[in-house]
Amino acid sequence: MASRDDAEETPSPIRPDAMKVLDLQFIPLEPAARPSAWGQADRGVELIAVGGGGPMLAALDNDQIAAGMFLDPLLTQLLAQPDRYQVVHDFRNLEYPLLCVGLRRDWLKGNEASTRDFLAALVAAEAELQADPSVALTVARDKFADVEPSVLEAAVTNTLPRLSKDGRISEQAHQNVLDQQLFAGTITTPIAYQQAVDLGYLPV
Repeated sequence: MASRDDAEETPSPIRPDAMKVLDLQFIPLEPAARPSAWGQADRGVELIAVGGGGPMLAALDNDQIAAGMFLDPLLTQLLAQPDRYQVVHDFRNLEYPLLCVGLRRDWLKGNEASTRDFLAALVAAEAELQADPSVALTVARDKFADVEPSVLEAAVTNTLPRLSKDGRISEQAHQNVLDQQLFAGTITTPIAYQQAVDLGYLPV
């Protein structure tokens, strides 16, 4: 997402090599532990800081960054102001496992029953959210109490169709994550889907 002024002053879409991006998805690391790709001009985008939606929007509004990667409900708020902001790269239809359950294999061997129960509960919760969006809205209101109700309702309505409905990660979603991590330099060797993902503990 970029400010309308920045987007109009730059060829559309904004050239990545013109961007400084504040990304709320990256965990802060000590400089020595950061991937070597961070800050390299030939990567096209320079990550300059880590923060939440509020600081990122402030940085965008004060011309400290050219674009930011926003999530809902803030994304819905910005989309409602087309005179001020515009999408320059839309990731909303990209298959991507935003949140995953990761377990150590040595722990898993001794806790298979607990793992199956836990995953069954998650899948049941996913089904409940899809069947009754008001449940998701109730949870969202508790977490985002300061967001205008109409904006929050729109954000929930827009987000629910993109959530997992059965707890599964597709091969395409895995490939998207893999491509991202290889590009960023956080890993150097591809990891096969069968090695990274085990769906065998999900309910049938």
